[in-house]
Amino acid sequence: MIRHIYMAEEQGADASGEGGAVETAVDAGTSEGAAGPAGAVDSGTTWTDGLSEDHSGFLRNKAFDSPDKLITAYQQLEAMRGVPEDRLLKLPAADAESSEWDAVYARLGRPASAEDYDFGSPEVGEGQVDMTPWFRGVAFNAGVSQEKAAGMIASFAEFQQSQANAHNEAMNTRDQTEMAQLRSEWGQTFDEREHVVTSFVRAMGWDDGVIYALQDLKGEKWLYENFYKLGKGVPEAQFASAEGSRGGVGRMSPGEARDKLRMLKSDKEYMQKWNAGDQSKVEEMRRFEEIADPEFAKGDTFDPVRG
Repeated sequence: MIRHIYMAEEQGADASGEGGAVETAVDAGTSEGAAGPAGAVDSGTTWTDGLSEDHSGFLRNKAFDSPDKLITAYQQLEAMRGVPEDRLLKLPAADAESSEWDAVYARLGRPASAEDYDFGSPEVGEGQVDMTPWFRGVAFNAGVSQEKAAGMIASFAEFQQSQANAHNEAMNTRDQTEMAQLRSEWGQTFDEREHVVTSFVRAMGWDDGVIYALQDLKGEKWLYENFYKLGKGVPEAQFASAEGSRGGVGRMSPGEARDKLRMLKSDKEYMQKWNAGDQSKVEEMRRFEEIADPEFAKGDTFDPVRG
């Protein structure tokens, strides 16, 4: 410092002029409290100072050079995610083990085992197979939730029922058309031949299910024609019923009588005569009513709607 002042005096500088400026500059340069080396350290600080190297490196790689950018990125992440973290689901890789997928299926509502599916007590019609055990296994292996599986089996049951209804309707229409044709072909001998048919069926002792299956497959007209051919060769004494004055009903079972009533009700020509008061038709219907339902014998009248 003394050397600088001395040099300034040698040059004839005014202490209040250039020399003063030099002294001030020198003094400032030697003052640790001013903007010397300490000032340089202050200007080099960043907002990541104090973070671990891993964290600061992550921020550098993501170009988060300010808190503003980091907050903006997080807001965008939340907006894209849209739901709380506990509602997020991470899908396994395509080649993941089945155990990893089991965890996903469980989150989506699949029961713990196939037996845990609850489908209630499904109705299984005669001749139908209960597919519920099979469906439980299929649904479980496919990762289907309880709710979705129940909806699927309910829809399948509705489909089956609609198919059965459509089939029955088609068969009924077929039988009505063909039986009207047969009644026309047999003419006045229809009742007599029908007596042979029903007597033959009772003599054979076949179960109703066998008859219904044949009728469904071949049609009622086919049954009448072929059973008549078989029955007319059997002596009357061998028939397992004594028709007597019952007019063809004899020992007919209630189920057979109900079938007969349904057939008659589907015959428009027959029902027109019955509605017109044809005594033979009224009496015949009455006899079938008494066998189908003993309550009719107490004085009820036949209701063509109720049957």
